[in-house]
Amino acid sequence: MGGNYNIFVGDKSYKTNFFLQFRSPRIERKFQEEVFSRNKYSLQGFLFLSLVGLVLHYMNGPCFQFYSECKNEGALLVSMLAIIASFIAIYTGSSFIILAFLLSFVTSYPTIAFADFLSYHTSILASMSYISLMGK
Repeated sequence: MGGNYNIFVGDKSYKTNFFLQFRSPRIERKFQEEVFSRNKYSLQGFLFLSLVGLVLHYMNGPCFQFYSECKNEGALLVSMLAIIASFIAIYTGSSFIILAFLLSFVTSYPTIAFADFLSYHTSILASMSYISLMGK
């Protein structure tokens, strides 16, 4: 059962040029809004699970239990605040640029935590996997 799974195929308003760029910025904005409306709930799920993961990671560490070996608390706080701000940005319908900016801070602490726990190559793979989950 073959078929094209692109929901915009055949729609004349979403035509692109040879380099797969939209013909006008207005059409590109409309396309981004369409895609965002379809991916909003998965992004909220990702943010919620990231927040739960950050809280559990912090609570299982020696910094929370004994207030010793505290590392990267600032990055943890920034990531948690960025998650909360991202929820607010999604709810209020902020621009995509603001949301992308906030999401770059969401990934800061998990990337540092992967580097602390795993070997160099494994931490890069884990970070890239975590970051690529945002785009799905």
